Amino acid sequence: MTAVPAHRPPARRRLARAACVLAAGAALAAAGPAAAVDPVLVPELQVRLGTPGIVPGLAAPVEAQADDPGLVADVVLTPGDPRRAEVAAALLAAGFRGAVIRDQAGPDPAAAQVRVRTAVAALASAAVAQARVQSLLGVVRTAPGQVVGAVGELANVPGGRVVGLSDPATGQTRAVVVFASGPYLVVSEMDALPPFAAAPGPLIALAEEVAGAAPGTPDAGAAQGLGVPTSLRAAIRSAFRRARPQDPATRTGPLPGTVSAALLDGRIWAVADMGSPAAGDPQLFRGTADGGLQAVGRVRVAAGCPVLPRSLRLTWGLDEACPAGTPDPVLPGEGAVAGELPEAVRGVGHWVWELERSAPSPEALADRAVRAGIRTLYVKSGDGARYWSQFDRAVGPLKARGLRVCGWQYVYGRAPEAEARVAARAVRAGADCFVVDAEIEFERGRLYGPARRYMRALRAEVGRDYPVGLTSFAYVDLHRSFPYSAFLAAPDGAQFTMPQVYWKAFRVPVAVAMERTYRWNRIYGVPIAPIGGTYLGESAADILRFRCAAELLGSASVSYWSWQHTRGGQWGALASPVRCAAERQGPPASRYPELGRGSTGDPVVWLQTRLRAWGERVPVDGRLGSGTLAAVQRVRARAGLGGVTTRLDDPTWELLLTAPGTAPAAPAGVARRG
Repeated sequence: MTAVPAHRPPARRRLARAACVLAAGAALAAAGPAAAVDPVLVPELQVRLGTPGIVPGLAAPVEAQADDPGLVADVVLTPGDPRRAEVAAALLAAGFRGAVIRDQAGPDPAAAQVRVRTAVAALASAAVAQARVQSLLGVVRTAPGQVVGAVGELANVPGGRVVGLSDPATGQTRAVVVFASGPYLVVSEMDALPPFAAAPGPLIALAEEVAGAAPGTPDAGAAQGLGVPTSLRAAIRSAFRRARPQDPATRTGPLPGTVSAALLDGRIWAVADMGSPAAGDPQLFRGTADGGLQAVGRVRVAAGCPVLPRSLRLTWGLDEACPAGTPDPVLPGEGAVAGELPEAVRGVGHWVWELERSAPSPEALADRAVRAGIRTLYVKSGDGARYWSQFDRAVGPLKARGLRVCGWQYVYGRAPEAEARVAARAVRAGADCFVVDAEIEFERGRLYGPARRYMRALRAEVGRDYPVGLTSFAYVDLHRSFPYSAFLAAPDGAQFTMPQVYWKAFRVPVAVAMERTYRWNRIYGVPIAPIGGTYLGESAADILRFRCAAELLGSASVSYWSWQHTRGGQWGALASPVRCAAERQGPPASRYPELGRGSTGDPVVWLQTRLRAWGERVPVDGRLGSGTLAAVQRVRARAGLGGVTTRLDDPTWELLLTAPGTAPAAPAGVARRG
């Protein structure tokens, strides 16, 4: 994978002379009537000094200078004049594009020599204004002869930044505020300051005052910019710590980089520079249903375009490198970090094995899926080291109908790296997620090494944040030689599992098959999205029972194998509205399997892997002996569980599946992920 650059504005050395001179100031006065801000930077902010005039619409006269009402007026206010916002509003109402408002002294009476200059410019849209904020910050930060002492966000002004500058030669300190309010760009400059720590107070008050005088709302359908208060920065730090507990950037202190935040469809989104070369900046965060934040992962870039919804790119000024019409992506790994299913997997899905035996054309397949209420189609894209071009034929027409399309590949473990390249080809072709189908070959050979090699090679191709799932045997206890843990272990593992719960083939009721599947799959601590069968003529009533069981067990997704086997009477039950009982007949005796001395297989391998994550030096040999049991007791004792147990019970699993060194937040803990 190509390293992702941080999305900071490019340094424009030749424009550095324009830094901090959006207001007229001494530089413009010396330059004469033709002086203007470099048009390559912000052509809308041309400041021309002309014949003095009177600002219209004010009870008391205020002089302004401008040679054209369509340009930016230059206004000088006397110290303490309270009409700053009123003047700005009057100039805008009079048709000026903006105003430079200058004080002979700043708002702090104790700092008599402080000068404040404020510019307000009306731009084409809120998106353009936000983009200009980013451009201006790049210039301010690279001003020659200046030392950037501090950069901070305005807590109550969306997208606002405060930059502290100092001139080593003169000892002068300067602070610049830049922010957008709807389609208006506002810049305030304060110089001859006391130490920078004292500057943000009056500047923030000034920025809020000017923002109130700059009318305008964000574009229709756009994200709404948010300020970045201390509480949001703390939530970002906490979410990053949960996602990457070992990363040095999670330990202590304030975030070293900048943050941009927005509200989209009722959910907070944020990008933040965490100062973490290991994680790769910037990092993306999104709000959760409970009002918290989760780390989605680093922001990927495709051909220079950040992989973000367009409205977020526009709001944050990151859309300039994106081709027109770039579609909104399914965000990589969305939801997976916090134990939720990725967006592409949520809802009802169906599996397509052989495209030509499933429908006359991809368009016909899409029509049937839409009529049936199917949201996601899993189309086979590879078999071992051989790519299936049917995926390329299907992905475009299916997405054109609003369907999510995920690729899947049957893998053998014979050539893991070559098989991973086949998987990555489907991702490059437009797959919204990818599912690895590994079965009997890995079980018979106990192919832990090839499983790890495949996942490591796949992540090297698609990144660790891209949504990847595993589908395999439903009953972990009957397939203890299968390397579930090798496919699911962080950092390269799959983020969710899709067990094949074929109850009719198992010859048991739906509820029995689902309970056993979930109890054993929960130990891996990832979301579960069960696959039911239609290939054995399963009844519509059983399909509805399957959907209700998944709902009661907490899954946000179900899907079916396979499209070409589904018959007429089954279609109506796949995704039709269904009312499920609100409660079970009674709580299960155990949410997790009770392993004891002598237990073997992959569940023990996974147990030992979790113990090692907690700092216990146990061999990972798949045998539960006295050494492993002693390590379990030590972890329990450190967490205050107390008591001696010779079997792994629910509280022990809950503890081991949390981040090392922490206790479960609630009794349900990781179990809710299922």
